[in-house]
Amino acid sequence: MGYDMNCRQDSGDEDKDYFRANIWGMQKLRAAMEEVGVLDWDADYGEFPSYDPPEDADEEAEEAYDKEHEKRCEPIKSQGSSKPDMVPGFKFCSNDGWIVTPDECLIIAKKLLSRSTDNEKTCEDVIEENREFEREFAEYCQHAASQGGFSVW
Repeated sequence: MGYDMNCRQDSGDEDKDYFRANIWGMQKLRAAMEEVGVLDWDADYGEFPSYDPPEDADEEAEEAYDKEHEKRCEPIKSQGSSKPDMVPGFKFCSNDGWIVTPDECLIIAKKLLSRSTDNEKTCEDVIEENREFEREFAEYCQHAASQGGFSVW
C-alpha cells in the first residue's frame, strides 16, 4: 500500500505533478507534520453521500453514476480544518482520494520548510534522509498549490 498524490490540475510536468509515499514514508510525513503543528486530529469529515448505483445499468451508465457520485463527495473530501493554519489529519491516513486544497498545501509547505532547517543531534544520517524527504514533499506542496491542490490516492 502506498499514497499516490496527484495535482488536481495538470501543469504539463508529470514529475512535478506527482508525489508518492509508501506506508513508511507517509508515517514519516505525518510525524513531521504533527511535530510542526499542521495536523488537526479533531477535524471530522462528516458523512458521505449514499452510493446507490442503478441496478440494471450498463457499463457506461455505471461509469456516469460513479463520476457524479465522486463529484458529490468532493465537498467532504476537500473539507478543511476549523482551526487556522491546520489541515485535517484524516487526509493523510488513507488513500481514498482526499483533496488537499491549495491553501492547505501552502500551510504544509511553509511549516515543513521552516522545520527542515532545524538542527538535531541524533542519528544525523537518518535525520538528514528524513529531512530531504520532507523538503521534497514541501516543495511538491508548493507546486501543487498552484495546480489546484492534490488528491491522495
